[in-house]
Amino acid sequence: MELIETGRPQLILDEHRCKRNINRMVSKAKRLNLQFRPHFKTHQSLEIGKWFRDAGVQSITVSSVDMASYFASDGWNDITIAFPFYPGQISALKKLENTVQLRLFINNKNQISVLTENLKKSFHVIIEIDPGFGRSGVNYGDQTKIDEIINECERNALANFHGFYIHDGRTYQSKGKKDILNHIQPVINVLN
Repeated sequence: MELIETGRPQLILDEHRCKRNINRMVSKAKRLNLQFRPHFKTHQSLEIGKWFRDAGVQSITVSSVDMASYFASDGWNDITIAFPFYPGQISALKKLENTVQLRLFINNKNQISVLTENLKKSFHVIIEIDPGFGRSGVNYGDQTKIDEIINECERNALANFHGFYIHDGRTYQSKGKKDILNHIQPVINVLN
């Protein structure tokens, strides 16, 4: 392996191990009859994205509209933007909607009106749920607000309710499987 001296940090990957891990995740999702929609925010690489595509992945998640545009330039056309929608995204979303089926995080019904006034093609709505930790999203106990968003989707031909999303981030500090399960159980209870 040749290292190029740039004065900047360099990413060094074991390509064989990465591809093996990707294939393992794809196989597990298929076995469980789940759609695998990996988050590309960590690698942010068209080349690594191609490894996922070669393994059969067709849908991805990104953390910004700019990142969605970057991956759309390489032919990805089913993209979830895992960051709450705000009106400053509109012009970029207008460009993306021509080639990408968008899934957007919505936190109130008024955002759907803004989107439908500006977009021409259908989009999927994901309601981000705050399980009580104050990170982001609609508080799980605010059933009125959740119902308003779903009802607004039903009234609007462009907005299709797709589901819910929760991420409280506490598992990052978990030490082992048991600790992870202890952290996620309250979140599973909130979803139920």
